[in-house]
Amino acid sequence: MPKKKKSFEDKLDQLEQIVDELKQNDNMQNAFAKYKQGIKLVKECQTELDKFEKKITNLD
Repeated sequence: MPKKKKSFEDKLDQLEQIVDELKQNDNMQNAFAKYKQGIKLVKECQTELDKFEKKITNLD
């Protein structure tokens, strides 16, 4: 069964969760893994925002 694509809102929720976990002073290895996961999510969200911006720009 293919993975369901996460919505933009789901990604933001996951980012908030990662930030909260990073604030708990986790060990360095876990913190780095969470940081990398967060960066990946930020890039995915930015790509989606760029697509939406282009759509809106084309409406004008």
